[in-house]
Amino acid sequence: MQMDPKVMFEGMDKNKDGVVTKDEHPRPEFFDRSDLNGDGKLTLEELQEAIQKMMQQRPPGGGGGAG
Repeated sequence: MQMDPKVMFEGMDKNKDGVVTKDEHPRPEFFDRSDLNGDGKLTLEELQEAIQKMMQQRPPGGGGGAG
């Protein structure tokens, strides 16, 4: 199941100013990886690019275990 980056971004942008700060991000430990230009503000474009990079780094097959 894939989330729409725009929907994710809009949900994180609590004050609706068009950027997400570390305080607004639900998982601050991932904020620095997503803030590609390091300006302390996450844009929709940065989020989309970060998600794309993370998806490319995932091993194929989805990682399903024995069940």
